[in-house]
Amino acid sequence: MVARLMVCATCDRYAEPRAAPSRGERMIAALREAAGAEPVTLRVVECLNGCTRPCTVALRALGKASLRFSGLAPEDAPALVALAEIYAASADGEVVAEAPPALRARLTVHTPAPRS
Repeated sequence: MVARLMVCATCDRYAEPRAAPSRGERMIAALREAAGAEPVTLRVVECLNGCTRPCTVALRALGKASLRFSGLAPEDAPALVALAEIYAASADGEVVAEAPPALRARLTVHTPAPRS
């Protein structure tokens, strides 16, 4: 199964002065580099509602828990890719315990999988 990461492209929209490239854009580049040949899909979205703690990345999939991490830096990309692979292989997306401590500390939203 392919790991999918959602990355906020509008992080820093409230920052003055705005940096170019934005933190979101730098994260996208770092995730692409960290993924290498691994089957990871990046979906760039306009907002993940983590504006107070940019940079924000989420793991979401149908029938699985949703996880959102905020306050990230490009150095977190390898851990995010590794966690995305674990998430993709999981049945329910409940992988917080398998995340490295640095990512667990940046978990800002955990929504359990919907019950049928």
